[in-house]
Amino acid sequence: MTIQDITCFLKLAETLNYTKTASALYISQPAVSRHINSLEQEIGGALFDRSVRRSVQLTEIGRILYKGLKQCEDIYQ
Repeated sequence: MTIQDITCFLKLAETLNYTKTASALYISQPAVSRHINSLEQEIGGALFDRSVRRSVQLTEIGRILYKGLKQCEDIYQ
């Protein structure tokens, strides 16, 4: 798990849009996908539900991870 993976995850969880996430982070959309896939492999489960075309939603695991990482971010800042 890299800081880039975490940054992509947090931004995607907030925008729920790969294109907006890529634009906000100044990286390509495939790079966002690679970071999310890497994180999902490490976690061992899907963080986003992509079953509906052109729609992304957090899974239960994703919501738990997002809440924990936001708490860490808040403490850090």
